[in-house]
Amino acid sequence: MAKKVIPLYIERLAVLEKLTYEQSGKLFMAIYYYSVRREDELNALLDDGMTDILFSCFKGSIDLAEEHYDKVCE
Repeated sequence: MAKKVIPLYIERLAVLEKLTYEQSGKLFMAIYYYSVRREDELNALLDDGMTDILFSCFKGSIDLAEEHYDKVCE
């Protein structure tokens, strides 16, 4: 069964205030593409250092949530 939730914590979303709208959009699309395993699209979005760095913070939360989800499904 596919997961249906992507964890987005308010304290981490505060970084959006430091980004341009374009960077914010890229960050959200990177989170989505990573979650649905669309690596080609993901890699194309991580072309700017700031977006790439911030994405890595969200990636850890996504990975932890997925591990928890898998354990619950077992």
